[in-house]
Amino acid sequence: MGDGTGRCLQAQTLTTGAGIDAAKCDGSGGQRFWWDKDGAVKLDDGKFDLCLTASTTIRPANKFWARNLKLGSCATTADANKQFTYYPEVGAA
Repeated sequence: MGDGTGRCLQAQTLTTGAGIDAAKCDGSGGQRFWWDKDGAVKLDDGKFDLCLTASTTIRPANKFWARNLKLGSCATTADANKQFTYYPEVGAA
């Protein structure tokens, strides 16, 4: 399993409910996100009305637990499922 180098979050389509992949970074529209001051990660499509959201369902993932990620409406998704915290890597540029 790799460390994700060279990969970016990418929306499968630019619509509500679209899944999220970890595709090779190419700067396409589905890879442009904006970290909002409220903790939401919004799709940078000019409208900023779609957010990265975590499913309410928790599923087993090997010895861990996971939630699926998808695009959801920023206006109707509960804060708990659309707010993320960023912890910068120590020593990163």
